[in-house]
Amino acid sequence: FSDTSSLRSLGSTVKSSRRQAPSLMHKPVSSRLSSYDRLPESPGASEISHMARAAEAEFVFKIVDASGNTHRIKSKTGDIAKLHASVADRLGGGVKAEEVRLKFTDDEGDVVLISDSEGLKEAVELQRNAGSNTLKLSVETVKVRG
Repeated sequence: FSDTSSLRSLGSTVKSSRRQAPSLMHKPVSSRLSSYDRLPESPGASEISHMARAAEAEFVFKIVDASGNTHRIKSKTGDIAKLHASVADRLGGGVKAEEVRLKFTDDEGDVVLISDSEGLKEAVELQRNAGSNTLKLSVETVKVRG
């Protein structure tokens, strides 16, 4: 480069390429990693709130009574008291919510009594994980001493 103008031209090319070339130091680490190097992403806040809403959303329960009749009831998945009240109302005949006992068959074939809201949420989650939007429950009524 004996020519000064060629040297200046080369210098301006290097400077402009520095301005145009993005620096890896300013990119987020995740964009510099290959798909094999990245850790699986954890659910974001919006995904978590969506999962929470899904857990509290209405769900279809198929209630089989002592006579073998099946009743479809929509109820919130996290509220066993509300489901008991809906079942008692559907059964009629003076059945009270506190007299209702609900059972389901789990993924291992065991018949499980749903005794509280956590048990109800777990039963619904098992069904959702199996790809079903309904849960079949057997109902029995017991007389409560009062």
